[in-house]
Amino acid sequence: MHTEFTTGSARVPANLTQVNGYIVAADYGDIGAELRAVQTDVAVMDRSAWGRLQLMGRDRLDFLQRMSTNDFADLPPSAGRATVFTDARGRMIDRALVYGWADDILIVNSLGAGHRLTSWLRGFIFYRDQVNVSDLTSATAMLTLYGPRAAELAHSALGVSLDTELGFTAVEALRALVGGTDPLGGGGINVVVEADDFPALWERVVGAGATPMGYTAYERLRIAAGWPAYDHEITDTYNPLEAGLLSAVSFTKGCYIGQEVIARTDTYQKLKQHLMGLRFRSADVTLGAPLQVGGKNVGALTSFVPTEDGGIGLGYVRVAYAAPGATVQVACGEPVDAELVALPGRWTRPYGMESSDTSDEDCEV
Repeated sequence: MHTEFTTGSARVPANLTQVNGYIVAADYGDIGAELRAVQTDVAVMDRSAWGRLQLMGRDRLDFLQRMSTNDFADLPPSAGRATVFTDARGRMIDRALVYGWADDILIVNSLGAGHRLTSWLRGFIFYRDQVNVSDLTSATAMLTLYGPRAAELAHSALGVSLDTELGFTAVEALRALVGGTDPLGGGGINVVVEADDFPALWERVVGAGATPMGYTAYERLRIAAGWPAYDHEITDTYNPLEAGLLSAVSFTKGCYIGQEVIARTDTYQKLKQHLMGLRFRSADVTLGAPLQVGGKNVGALTSFVPTEDGGIGLGYVRVAYAAPGATVQVACGEPVDAELVALPGRWTRPYGMESSDTSDEDCEV
């Protein structure tokens, strides 16, 4: 599929692809240039298909507190925080970025997870709760700046300076909300606007020097950075500790859905598997294929992209086998070797070396 986006005086061709039921730009004709822009300069990606939810009402923070893993009791206005929504078994429904505002909360969640998360949240609103959940995805649009010059371009083109990595601010002149996001290439900034204002915003940032980037380059960078994705690493098969999402989990806050299971897993160091990077010399692999050692299943391949010298991927590997530098085989026809790679900066709580003082008492939610 192919379409064109107007960007300043030039027309930039975009090849399209379908991801989780949404049509997104796959690339703009030169994936290599897109990758280089993120690694050395700044790229812009249309991420309008990623979900955006709004929480309003007096009890919005209390509601979020009991529904997700992070602590929002002290969330100041204009600040952001990552969190995970889990079911009663502690398994992941989605990971999201939460931006607190004076009168409402904006939740940016995963591509393809919006309707499910909205429905799930609404199912836990009790009759006394003063909270409303609105899906803003179709009414708004979002672009993301990635790369070491993301903050510089946001300042020069949009007049925005964020105080913290997940800072959040409004730009009244652009009718935009701007917040930090998971970085690629050293930076990441989300810009959310009304859907009708998106073409002008896109033209503005591309005109300021941002290189348009599609999903193909994004997926390669995501996997290299070790960020888990919905319907790949984020599923109801795994919990946030296994995914290495410890920064999104509070071990001291009160009860939330799934807290008892997650607390026990942490307290008794019962982690079954780790999310690991994988490096391949062959691109002949199949997503979902078992990872094996000596013919024994020890995990599963959850993400993969080909590269110039083979491929890179992500997969869950049982703790006993999750050693960086070790070799596993992907069982898909003729077994393919893969080297296990530690994810950059992800494991801040080395299981088996320290314990948690978090209570695992029963919770009511």
